[in-house]
Amino acid sequence: MNIEKLTEITPDLSKMPEKAISELSEKMDLLLAEMNEIMCKRPDVKSLVGEDNIQMMKDNHANHLRFVYSLLKQYNKKVLVDTVCWVYRSYRSRGFHVNYWAAQINTWIEIFKKHLSNTTYEAISPLYEWFSITIPHFSNLSDEELSNAQISVSCDKET
Repeated sequence: MNIEKLTEITPDLSKMPEKAISELSEKMDLLLAEMNEIMCKRPDVKSLVGEDNIQMMKDNHANHLRFVYSLLKQYNKKVLVDTVCWVYRSYRSRGFHVNYWAAQINTWIEIFKKHLSNTTYEAISPLYEWFSITIPHFSNLSDEELSNAQISVSCDKET
């Protein structure tokens, strides 16, 4: 699936209830703390993020929440797709395994179900369903981009 198709299938979050945005904002610290605690306790965390990338993972979780909050405040599906593409490419190039995103998204869903009201959870769940079903597509795109970048770098070295 290409970028255009991924953009076409994004959920419409343009009418996000202000109450849902406020609740997410109010609970960000709690959500982030629990996310980091759960992910850091995983026995496979180093295979998911790489040997020395625990702090980078925590930074990603904080950035993820801030991005989602800003996206819900001012929805733009092109920004969503472009940012997710950049995240996959950037973190994969630093040793994050493709399975990290499934673990992360599933954990966010679990935490949201636990800490957010049903109304807020139902409002944001289409975004997390989209995150979940598009993992293989963004992984493939990042593989292609990273492969092309390596080819370009090796070609540059030969000249």
